[in-house]
Amino acid sequence: MGGQIFFFSGINVAASTNTDLIYAGSPVVENARVGRSFNNGPLGGFFNLDVSVGYRINDMFTVAGQVVNVLNQEVREFVASPAISPLYSLELRVNLPAFKKKQ
Repeated sequence: MGGQIFFFSGINVAASTNTDLIYAGSPVVENARVGRSFNNGPLGGFFNLDVSVGYRINDMFTVAGQVVNVLNQEVREFVASPAISPLYSLELRVNLPAFKKKQ
């Protein structure tokens, strides 16, 4: 089993293919069902690039934008999670000052 990566957590599997290894009644094969779960292969290190920018227009308004996973890498942060695609967001913030009592 040298060089192969195996991770089992409850019913979840993230492992290299090894048909000699039986887990929950099924051989361990990448990109296939293993037991009751789907094995997407071993979790590995990944590089994820996120970018965000903001601009304060005035004392009342701020605009900001963010892109998560700019390089569109297939990222699985934990077993059984979906792959994370790029996510784009845009926001407009409004600063509403608190009401002050007149003196």
